[in-house]
Amino acid sequence: MGGSIILRRGIEMPLGYQRRRSIEVAVFAGFLTFVGIGNASIIPTLTSGPVADGPNWDFNYTASLQQDERLDPMNTDGVTCPSMGVPIQCNPTGTFFTLYDVGSPSTFISASSPTGWGQTEQVSGITPSTINATFDSAGLLNVTFFYTGPIVTTGGSVLPITGFQIVTTIDGVFEEGWYSGQATKDVGEDAGLTDQFDGHVPVPLAPSLGGVPEPGTFLILGSGLLAIALAWRLKVRS
Repeated sequence: MGGSIILRRGIEMPLGYQRRRSIEVAVFAGFLTFVGIGNASIIPTLTSGPVADGPNWDFNYTASLQQDERLDPMNTDGVTCPSMGVPIQCNPTGTFFTLYDVGSPSTFISASSPTGWGQTEQVSGITPSTINATFDSAGLLNVTFFYTGPIVTTGGSVLPITGFQIVTTIDGVFEEGWYSGQATKDVGEDAGLTDQFDGHVPVPLAPSLGGVPEPGTFLILGSGLLAIALAWRLKVRS
């Protein structure tokens, strides 16, 4: 009839369910693209990594400047920021993008950037004022790459910028990481205005995002299981 598929552990699911799930995943991916990427001015992507670097691991990124944007740190002054209505004041100033929760102070090693860029690490921010950074975990480091060079335009096509790197002691990847940033609109009625954005990007796995539990965690877990076992034995005897 409609047929079925066998999943792991012997669970049988109808083919119709499989098709619905495929559609749901495709719609969700499209939604993320529209919200997190479609509105972005600088889109960072993880192009390679983790790559072994002695005892550490390298994560290499490319930042794609969109065709309607420009790198213009002097004019990205935060005074005129596009909104749903008239331009509003926004902050901070400058052209930059931030990768969030790339590691803890004990797992993060360093960050580097290409010519014309610099970088800084901080626990909170740096986040554009119109972005609600509820995804920024307290206690984990964020890396901000900021542009300090001359004006760069794209010539009407996406401009990939390579050479952004993060080095950590952990070789895992967190696929649902976040970025935010700002650049300057280069075309249209918003040309010259500060443009703020955010979206998803894979980042180095941080301990609190699924890393290996500390020995103390195993001890607490083991103690809890032991207490449950003892309580069960007492109940059986009674």
